[in-house]
Amino acid sequence: MPQLSLIMENEYNRHWNWHALTALKLLAMDIVENRMPLFSQPLMGHAQVLVQQLITDLKTSIENIPEAEHNERAAHLHHYLEGVRMVSNQLHTYRNLIHKRDAERSNMLDEVCQKMLVVTMTIAVYYPNYDPLESLVHDYLITLEMHEHRRNWHYIHQQLIQQTSNTDIKLVAMNVIRECRPSQHKNICWRRLAYNHHMLELLSNLLHYHDRATQFDQVLIDSLLHWEYYDDDFICYYIQYIEKSLEIAASSESKKNVLAQFYTHIEKMRPTNPAFCFSVATEESDSLPPVKMLLMQILNFHSESMENK
Repeated sequence: MPQLSLIMENEYNRHWNWHALTALKLLAMDIVENRMPLFSQPLMGHAQVLVQQLITDLKTSIENIPEAEHNERAAHLHHYLEGVRMVSNQLHTYRNLIHKRDAERSNMLDEVCQKMLVVTMTIAVYYPNYDPLESLVHDYLITLEMHEHRRNWHYIHQQLIQQTSNTDIKLVAMNVIRECRPSQHKNICWRRLAYNHHMLELLSNLLHYHDRATQFDQVLIDSLLHWEYYDDDFICYYIQYIEKSLEIAASSESKKNVLAQFYTHIEKMRPTNPAFCFSVATEESDSLPPVKMLLMQILNFHSESMENK
């Protein structure tokens, strides 16, 4: 079945004259099946030529689609970038298998995977209107991110455990770490990778400049709200927080004051730059209202319910 899938994919590539992508896949097969000796100069030269050909092939095929067919162009571009990513992931997996017994060969494969990143980054410059950064990040880059930022994320993880006291907020904090820390166990798009970098910086600064005399639980929740962090666990927590705060308010006047405080908090929400985005775009996530609008709708619902009583 994998061989049949490759044949069908190669037919698709031939239809669009994607000869370089077919050549890249065949090169990867030769490497993985040990049909090609990994000599540094010939391999690097071949990979460099392929990078240029990959970019040229994609640009040529996109220009052959009418400019008015925006969605078709975008789908075409993402299909191509996914093909490059899959080859890179295949080589990276093979690199991990041979790393301990053949460090030199694994280093060469790292260089090839590095060159594959250039394709996506170059296309992102040429065609920003087709959201190339919504494509998935290569496993090779995720591995680099894990090595580079492991200590920083570990420090933030430990600090959040120590400084949060409420169990629900501690769970929210741990989920932030789980969702934003680099991991080989989940796919993320390039846009989310940039957002995760920014969250690392925001959390580091929050912990560094936090006044120990102020309760950190509330500071963390207010910060995530202010940054428009749109993760399910956090939003569910915050909606429950609103409802519980209203429940324990003793009088109608107290409930109005509670709502007024929440309105003030939510009015201060400002998206980070880069703004929050889901790890992978889906129809469900695309259909969600902006987080600020969602929370305002909930406050308006409670406000109207109180007025109708």
